[in-house]
Amino acid sequence: MLAYTVSSRSGDRMRGERSRDWFRIDARRHPGGRQDPHLAQVGGNSLAQFYDGIGAVHALNQTPLHLTALGHSYGSTTTGYALSQNTPVNDAILFGSPGQGAQHLNVPAGHLYDEHDQGDSLVPELHGTLGPSPYYGSPDVVNSYQMLSTDASTNNVFGPLNATSGHSGYLDNQSTSLYNMAAVTSGHPNLVVDGPPHLAGGGH
Repeated sequence: MLAYTVSSRSGDRMRGERSRDWFRIDARRHPGGRQDPHLAQVGGNSLAQFYDGIGAVHALNQTPLHLTALGHSYGSTTTGYALSQNTPVNDAILFGSPGQGAQHLNVPAGHLYDEHDQGDSLVPELHGTLGPSPYYGSPDVVNSYQMLSTDASTNNVFGPLNATSGHSGYLDNQSTSLYNMAAVTSGHPNLVVDGPPHLAGGGH
């Protein structure tokens, strides 16, 4: 996995880092469609319990845990509702997010990240319909995130990395977007490629 590769090439071993897939929810099958937060709220409660279970197992076994939550599209809204509760999540990355669902996410300060490809038209289309946006609107919300790059880049570990294209490209192999997720997930946020700063007033 790329996350493990980032850790091993940086001269460090994984220290209890864990990542889990976010829920894939087809909101189009719900009567309210993809603008209805109901399924995200229900899924968020289940996801929070899932995170708590991971934390409980590590606590019982007295093993270290670095847990990163990743949420894409409607799944980022689900993730946001989960993180409004008290969970053992250390870091969170929302990408291609139409909204974080909850008003406040209980993630340690400085450990909340977002990604937004400028060609991702779904994000502005649904802006404001699924809770606070990581990209637009309230400065208090927007400025709680560190923007990660989705542009082409080059680094000393992997060489050239590709730009992300559109709403479905954030997990493309050999992309800056995926590399950034791996860096955070493996506990090496110092290796991320930063994106453009959030502008005053909540946009970027």
